[in-house]
Amino acid sequence: MMGLAHIAYTRTVAQCSCMDSLYSIPPLRVARVRCELRPEGVVSIAVEQRGNLLRGSFGDCFRRLICDPGCSGYEQCPRKGSCPHELLFAPKRPPGAPKRLNTPPRAYLFRPPLDSDPCFTTLRPLIFELRLFGDAISTVGMFLQAFQLLARNGIADRRMHLVSAYSLEWDGNPCVELVHAEQLTREQPRVLDFSGLFRDVGSPDEATIEFLTPIWLRENDKDLHVPTFSALVCRLRDRVSMLCRLYEGKEWQAEFAAIGHAASQATVTDWEGHWVEHSRGSTRTGKEMPLGGFLGTITCHGIDPRLWSMLRIGKEIHVGREVVWGHGQYHIRSADVSAETTR
Repeated sequence: MMGLAHIAYTRTVAQCSCMDSLYSIPPLRVARVRCELRPEGVVSIAVEQRGNLLRGSFGDCFRRLICDPGCSGYEQCPRKGSCPHELLFAPKRPPGAPKRLNTPPRAYLFRPPLDSDPCFTTLRPLIFELRLFGDAISTVGMFLQAFQLLARNGIADRRMHLVSAYSLEWDGNPCVELVHAEQLTREQPRVLDFSGLFRDVGSPDEATIEFLTPIWLRENDKDLHVPTFSALVCRLRDRVSMLCRLYEGKEWQAEFAAIGHAASQATVTDWEGHWVEHSRGSTRTGKEMPLGGFLGTITCHGIDPRLWSMLRIGKEIHVGREVVWGHGQYHIRSADVSAETTR
């Protein structure tokens, strides 16, 4: 039986105003920001630790810039409900949200570089991407100030310089300079939407999905060491809905039960990969927390053509656990979809 939360979100096919009868274009804004950190000397960062270092160091710097040193936490914060730190690090689960979404999605994510060479130098700077969603786009200046502080403090005991930051188009081309000669320009990033991802691609029913970073999904209350297509789509469906509700204040028009049913018709016919796991330390709580997931490829057959637009959206917003660290990034390969490549 469909839950009450799903009923609240469901819209009829007649209400959906796009080519896909199962869902409309999500009313979610996105900003892409590419940053360049140039180290003084050589710094070595393994690929599996880059997202952890960036997110962890950023969190510490953001708190130092934004929070009152005397603030004891979100519940007692005098700016509760309007504090940027609360918006980005402790969003509240909205009423009626599915109970399985006990941790609301954050309004941003990091995309660290994924090449295997661990060494970054003056000639080979650390270049990463920040993605912001909805209301969080307005906090881009705070992010960049935190990155400047992060650079001065250093990563892996090496001081750095935030030499540039650019807003990007969907195709990856820079369009707005946000940091010039290590100084903020005060320009605003280009705001993108998903309208360009809703297009006819020939309705292929088979594709190989390559997970570029670990993906951790659950289905029927169990961790999946090999992702299923249905778990991927259903988790993505819920993530899109929550991002729209939390950071745009809008409902995404979608047939939740029908999306789940369509996804369940596809099967994984082949897979190659393995489960990876490591841990991260929280400087705020002092606790060690697991980071992991499946890394590799799955080949899926019987894909409903109406789900392709959602799969393209998933490439841009990631899916699964620990997305803010850059996990859950994938691209799609299909003989019928030559345009499905990594951005």
